[in-house]
Amino acid sequence: LFDLGVQTDGAHRYVLAPGTGDPGAGDRFALDDLETEPLAGLHGQTVALDGGALLSAFDADGTGAGVILAPGGPATAITTAPALPGAQLVALEDGSVLALGDQLLRYVPTTNLWTPAATPPASLVSSRAVRLPDGSVLVLAGDKAFIYRPSLVGPQSGQVVAAPDEPSRSPTGPWA
Repeated sequence: LFDLGVQTDGAHRYVLAPGTGDPGAGDRFALDDLETEPLAGLHGQTVALDGGALLSAFDADGTGAGVILAPGGPATAITTAPALPGAQLVALEDGSVLALGDQLLRYVPTTNLWTPAATPPASLVSSRAVRLPDGSVLVLAGDKAFIYRPSLVGPQSGQVVAAPDEPSRSPTGPWA
């Protein structure tokens, strides 16, 4: 169940994905709706993105097809990921999405690209994962547990250099 928040029509909406249990189906609704709005084109794993959109990807067979479901809009196809059987999706705090399986993939919505991430310590097929408050990801794989700490810098980040503008003065306070 995903909380989409208050939509442009003033209604607080939710998405149940998968909805009726049919593969690829979901339901969008407000609590006072008499009927749900059926959604089609969803996949096996769904995760909430920043801004109220949902990313749905990876069917039961590991096929990497995916869609973005914008608030109030239809499902829009995204770049297909490499096959990843038993995939689990986790939204990261930088707005990207981590897909865990026998490998790690990272999806960046602003570039619409899937890229390989760090090599996992073991197969994470059918694992369960949750993002922790510090931005790291707790992964439970069988009888093992791992912490994944994604980099918070990358190609989308610039470089920041702080230096005093007078050589005779040095920084003071919390910047020292």
